[in-house]
Amino acid sequence: MAEELVLTKRFDTGDLADGATFEKELPVHEHYTLHRIYIQALDGYELNKSLFHLEVGPKNYFADDLPAAILGKRDDMNRPLNIDVPAESVIRMVFKNLEGATKRCYITLWFTKP
Repeated sequence: MAEELVLTKRFDTGDLADGATFEKELPVHEHYTLHRIYIQALDGYELNKSLFHLEVGPKNYFADDLPAAILGKRDDMNRPLNIDVPAESVIRMVFKNLEGATKRCYITLWFTKP
């Protein structure tokens, strides 16, 4: 049985200068599975140098910051993450713009129910 999307949460980084970071914490009150993360530059260009960091509770999900291009908007490149997000936990994310120019991005989290 396929997992059904039950919640999306979109974050707007605003205009980030080269080298600047967008940091956000999201408290989660119900038990979910973080199915996918999409990062999309609003200017339509791919993010070739920027990095993304993710923690759920005390657990860091990427040994090193992940290239944001891996979390692009194309499903054939963006594999499901299926990260367990227990109720009453906090998701912490950090996006760092390293594109050489100011960027504005959407970071969208797609959740399913376990």
